[in-house]
Amino acid sequence: MVGVPHEHALKLAQSELGDWKSLTNKRPDLGTIEYTGGEISLPYQPPVYANLPELYHMQIGFETTGLLDDDLFALATLQKLLGGGSSFSAGGPGKEKDVSKGGLSEKEVKRAKNQLISSLLMNVESKLAALEDLGRQIQCQDDLRNVAEKVLSGNVVTNGVSSGKPSIVMQGDRAAFGDVEFVLQYFGLGKFDGPPLTQPRDFSNITKPKKFGKWF
Repeated sequence: MVGVPHEHALKLAQSELGDWKSLTNKRPDLGTIEYTGGEISLPYQPPVYANLPELYHMQIGFETTGLLDDDLFALATLQKLLGGGSSFSAGGPGKEKDVSKGGLSEKEVKRAKNQLISSLLMNVESKLAALEDLGRQIQCQDDLRNVAEKVLSGNVVTNGVSSGKPSIVMQGDRAAFGDVEFVLQYFGLGKFDGPPLTQPRDFSNITKPKKFGKWF
């Protein structure tokens, strides 16, 4: 609570939450989680508002070492470099072609790093945003790190630890996406089990998935 005496805030929390009893002080043991990758196709969902085109969506993710690893900075720089559907990228037009050919210039990579540093510093300009970030780190990660200070100091060493297996999520007619794994292999993105594909596979006969309920 901001602007409230500590003792008064403590009394309020005790009166509202004091009867909550914890069954155990130990965190649950979730065991060892093994990342496997793969793909899933979700049914197309019509837009909430009328007169909108039928849009298909696809997301591709790769295994990382987690939010507390320094590899996060390299991935964030890559995200800035490639951009997204709602923003311009630091690489400029045709950056996907440059990436596939390994033709990114040092100037483009440096621009992406500067954009990342600028975003991090702008996030901590607001005391409210900084306080929210502090609470989120303590609750979710049980650790606190000054990301902006670490990036500015240049003390970032990445290890590149990953299985390389992609996780692919598609929404819409599966046949319309074609052989996504073949495209990824063609451009050298990700690692896959088994022999490499020499030609795209036919997905035109796959039955469309049934629509989910109201919330999906």
